[in-house]
Amino acid sequence: MENEDTKKEDPLKKLYVDQKSINRDLLVKLLVDLISIDQTSLKPVFKKAYYKLREKDKILVYLLYKRALVALGRIKEENMGEMPKKISKETGVEYNSVRGYLSQLFRQNMVDKSKLFNGYYILSNALFKIQEELGIKTKKPS
Repeated sequence: MENEDTKKEDPLKKLYVDQKSINRDLLVKLLVDLISIDQTSLKPVFKKAYYKLREKDKILVYLLYKRALVALGRIKEENMGEMPKKISKETGVEYNSVRGYLSQLFRQNMVDKSKLFNGYYILSNALFKIQEELGIKTKKPS
């Protein structure tokens, strides 16, 4: 006979997270005013507000765009990373600056680098930290 404790769901299981999953709602809030994705080419389309960002933030937005492509199922997860040279080309941020900013973002636990993902990528659990870095406020539900 089962006792009362074994029938109940362990409340601690609510603490489990999937490190690979990403908060889709927050991801769109971070990107919607800064970048769009061309449906055909999948290339980034930078919006006016993007060009007002600091260089470091442009890199974050570009890497968030790559995470969005994975979340949308448009590229494979192993292709979400990007190397500094390509980030420089796509964002317009000078190559040596990109390298320096990526080192900072790595130390701040916002990005990681992996051969598995072909370069630097946004950590799934860094979105709230990135939101703060970008200064983007989200509306509280009414």
